[in-house]
Order: sequence, then C-alpha cells, then structure tokens
Amino acid sequence: MARPAPLAVPAAAPASRDRLLLLEDEAAEAEATARILGAGGFDVVVAGGIGPAREILDKGGIDAVVADLRLADGSALDLLEDLRRSNQA
Repeated sequence: MARPAPLAVPAAAPASRDRLLLLEDEAAEAEATARILGAGGFDVVVAGGIGPAREILDKGGIDAVVADLRLADGSALDLLEDLRRSNQA
C-alpha cells in the first residue's frame, strides 16, 4: 500500500515579538541576560539604570520589564511601583 503524500503546511506568519525592558546596571550581566531573552523570542531593550529605564518606558511599546532590584541609582521596586500606579490611572 502506498504511503500518503505529506501535507503541505503553510508557513506561519511571523509572530510579533514581545518587547521587553531589561533593567540591569552590570554590563556583563545585561549582555548575557539580553542574549538569552533574545534567543527566547523577545525583542530586548537594555537600560543601565532607573533614569534611562524611565525614558524608555515613557516612549511606550514595552510589554514587560525584567529588573535587577538593586541598582546603583536606586531601587527597581520604586520604578515598578510608579509604573503600576501610572497604569491604574
């Protein structure tokens, strides 16, 4: 008995990549983490501190934040709390 021909599966349209803000003040850690997250399918934007992170977030287009909690210029918890408050308004 002949085997049926394989079904042609149309290529899926490329999915939109989620844009992730990585907040890390140690360059080596930021580079390694960004590489891993990028390989996992995320479009990664890196900020080295609270100030740059606020600027990126103010521009919009960020779907999620991954943050080192202890930064040289402050606590990421404060930034995340501000973000939570602004999203409730």
